[in-house]
Amino acid sequence: MKIASGNAYSTLRISQIFAQTLLAIAISYHMTHFLSYLMIQGQLIIRLISDPFGYVWNLFGTSDYQINIGIINAHIAWLTSIGLIVFGHIVAVFVSHLVITNRLL
Repeated sequence: MKIASGNAYSTLRISQIFAQTLLAIAISYHMTHFLSYLMIQGQLIIRLISDPFGYVWNLFGTSDYQINIGIINAHIAWLTSIGLIVFGHIVAVFVSHLVITNRLL
């Protein structure tokens, strides 16, 4: 990048400038890898609404809620994951263009 751009920035400085472009990719990969975990384990909040402190309450009638492991099937999880990864890369390319044009430094 340093040679191609003819810029006086050091390699370290160029790495620091473009590090923010990797944030979108990192977030999308994180969301992708934990999507099914969130969809299944996130259902525990329904039970916790009725008994938030563990006092065997049933404030809203949801303390007996059973987790539905079929809430998301493999096909939908795969499609959503691919979509998130592609979207993260698109955002990263957009942010890198903003960095290159000095709009986000």
